[in-house]
Amino acid sequence: MSHSELTTILEAETLAQDPAEERVTQRLRDYWNTLRGGQQFPSRANFRMEAVTGLGPHAFALDLAQDADDPVFRFVGKALTDDCGKDFTLKPLSAVPPHTLLAEVARRYTDVVDRKTPVEFAEEHVGADGSTALFRGAMLPFSEDGQTLDFIVGAITYKKKSSETTLAAVPAAAPAADTARADEGAAVAASAVDHVSGLPRLSQSLEECQALAREVVQADSKSRETLYRALESAYAFYFECEADPEAYAELRTAAGIGLQIRAPFTPIVKLVFGIDYDKTRLSEYATALCYAHRNDRTAETVKSFIETHEGGIKGCVKAERAARRAEKGARRDDLEVARGLLRQTPAIGRIPDANPGKAEFVVMLGRRAMDDGATIDVLRVLDEKRSAVEAIVKRTAKTIAKELAAAGAF
Repeated sequence: MSHSELTTILEAETLAQDPAEERVTQRLRDYWNTLRGGQQFPSRANFRMEAVTGLGPHAFALDLAQDADDPVFRFVGKALTDDCGKDFTLKPLSAVPPHTLLAEVARRYTDVVDRKTPVEFAEEHVGADGSTALFRGAMLPFSEDGQTLDFIVGAITYKKKSSETTLAAVPAAAPAADTARADEGAAVAASAVDHVSGLPRLSQSLEECQALAREVVQADSKSRETLYRALESAYAFYFECEADPEAYAELRTAAGIGLQIRAPFTPIVKLVFGIDYDKTRLSEYATALCYAHRNDRTAETVKSFIETHEGGIKGCVKAERAARRAEKGARRDDLEVARGLLRQTPAIGRIPDANPGKAEFVVMLGRRAMDDGATIDVLRVLDEKRSAVEAIVKRTAKTIAKELAAAGAF
């Protein structure tokens, strides 16, 4: 990633988290506008839902790549799902019922497609139950290649008359798997779910997934069809969990399964196949599904994707691990860019080094001198972990790059 790209992303995310701007839609608009730099559309690869404070519950994402006339929802936040009474993630726009806030999207998304610019709107909305709400919305175009409009991200916030703006929890993520002892392991997770209240939809979906997982053990070991169907079911379950993170958290807690940010599919695999399932296979299935997710597969296409991929499940695992190694290499490249910038930055002072020959960059603790108010006393060079120092190096380089860009020197 270049210095200028790094600066652009930093500026965009800073604006998106500005506490002075209370409107979610405006924070999203500011994020979009800064993120695109000089391009017509921002890249989808640089967009992060969580970067915009408060966005998740009110957000939606439309994928126009397959059918611009009837795009598919890739994400629907909980506040909008609650308004609809049903999750429309992975459903076409045409499936949205009238008298819902998502129906406002159906009425307006073509304006974004035709104009190829953001569209904002604010009106009064009458729901199916006759209730009235004041809503504000925004829809913004994104692109996979930076040129072709193939994705729309938007948000709708609303306030029921004589009520307060509805806010909801921000989604999480995960998908799933196969092997021996599934009966026993799935039973553990299922029994735990019985004690969880208020989770009828997710609990039912999980039970259906677990039934398929049990079939995997009972099926002929050489037959992959049952396994692929179980993976397909678990993958669909992931999107349900993503749309209802609070219920998903209750399911995990009841089954004694933690959330794994770096391996979001692993908890789902454990829920479906059981915590006592073969760990090697759980890892393989979770990794394969992660690769499918990386390639934007839907619940309808994941089965054929894994089946037809060279090497099947193991081939997907190999490809996903290669992609992760490449990402790790890219992060190292970012670190080298940051180090290079700091090496060119003039020093503001110098002190004796008690440990010459150690790491190039260090973290120091200083104290402002109270007697003159114009100097800082360096108290100690801190023996921080390398990862902590590298994070500070990157953050400092971003700040310097931003300052240089503002001064026109970058």
